[in-house]
Amino acid sequence: VKGQNIILLFASYFFYGYWDVRLLCLLIVCTGISYIVVLKIDACTEHAVRKKYMLIGVLAVLGILAFFKYYNFFVGSLNNLAISFGFKNSITLLNLIVPVGLSFYIFQLLSYILDVYRGEQQAIRDPIIIALYAAFFPTLLSGPIERSRHLIPQIEKPRSINANSLHSGTFLILTGLFKKFIIADFLALRVNEIFAQPEGQAAGVLLEGVYLFTAQIYLDFSGYTDIVRGSAILLGFEI
Repeated sequence: VKGQNIILLFASYFFYGYWDVRLLCLLIVCTGISYIVVLKIDACTEHAVRKKYMLIGVLAVLGILAFFKYYNFFVGSLNNLAISFGFKNSITLLNLIVPVGLSFYIFQLLSYILDVYRGEQQAIRDPIIIALYAAFFPTLLSGPIERSRHLIPQIEKPRSINANSLHSGTFLILTGLFKKFIIADFLALRVNEIFAQPEGQAAGVLLEGVYLFTAQIYLDFSGYTDIVRGSAILLGFEI
């Protein structure tokens, strides 16, 4: 199973870091923080100390998420407020790119920290397992977020696929592709037509656009989820 995990981790890291290796470095940093914090939690018996390490881990990974997602928003708001009071000096904005999938692997790692803290998941000493749990490429970019007590046991045991899993995984992938590229994209043509000039449309047509857009969004996400679940089945996982 270790060989399977190493190969899958390498594939996941290559998949994520191919566009920009700096994004991969951030993923590894967040994984490392969570790994160390959980070992500290597991080594302590005092509730207050365990809680301290849990809060350190939660605040550290959430702080990374908040920095990338909201730094420019809050700094821009503060600058505008300062200008309204006559101040000319401003805090420098940073040219930040929000790493793709950041929210999903952050919340997945939070699940691991909190599950260990609450005693619902054992601390894992093998860093390969935790790294794969955070970087598992079918769910890395857009979820779904998997609880550690559901995904980690599957990483720890050998995996194989048979004719049934090959059939069900392929069927889910094809179903998802059909939902996304046939139905949802077809609905998008009508939705875009309606909302290109909404002020000139009758109320009934606008209502049609609302319902069709709802169906389009649902089918986009439902199709994506089917594709992800099918891909995981082909790798021996159930998500």
